Amino acid sequence: MTDTTGKTVGQIMSPIKDIDEEASLTDALLRFENSGVSGLPVKNSKGIYVGVISKTDIAGSKLIACMNNGMKPDDIKVKLFMNPNPPIALEEDETIRNAVDTMLARRVHRLFVQDRHGKLTGVISTFDIVRLMQQVFAGRE
Repeated sequence: MTDTTGKTVGQIMSPIKDIDEEASLTDALLRFENSGVSGLPVKNSKGIYVGVISKTDIAGSKLIACMNNGMKPDDIKVKLFMNPNPPIALEEDETIRNAVDTMLARRVHRLFVQDRHGKLTGVISTFDIVRLMQQVFAGRE
């Protein structure tokens, strides 16, 4: 399945990066910084994806409240700040148009990509779509 770009989400996705729910916020911030992503799917101890954490989830009053109570980012677990809904995922052969429609409908900046067996294999973000559009507009696609 393709659309006017001729690409599927599997063709433009970025490799998956994830984090354990027991990791600290410091670990999450370092993972964001080192991998250049703004959101990570969160795994439990059994390797099951149980949520998503983003930079936006960490910023704000919840962090300030924790720090005002004497907690440090090294002491705060990812599971306290993550969105506890499983990652929103599309299959690798879905169209870019479907990804855009899903992002708009769900009001998210990223979708995870899974193979036909349900295993997460990558992530597609609004940045990936903008980069593709830039290539289309430049005549490289």
